[in-house]
Amino acid sequence: MDLKIEKGVPVPSRPAPLYPFLDMEKGDSFVLPLGWKGRVAMAAWKVTQKHGLGFIIRKISDTEARCWRVK
Repeated sequence: MDLKIEKGVPVPSRPAPLYPFLDMEKGDSFVLPLGWKGRVAMAAWKVTQKHGLGFIIRKISDTEARCWRVK
């Protein structure tokens, strides 16, 4: 495979965060579709590891879950 080296190509900026973890204060929460629970849990775990914050996600109905900042 031949790869072409290019100069002067700017790095794209990061997209806005999908979840508001860093904007949340202790006690804040948000509702999410139950099918997203796993994705949000993984993202919350990454934020917890990097920033020392704490989150809990619980099912609140047959179709929704809620994510709380607890630390």
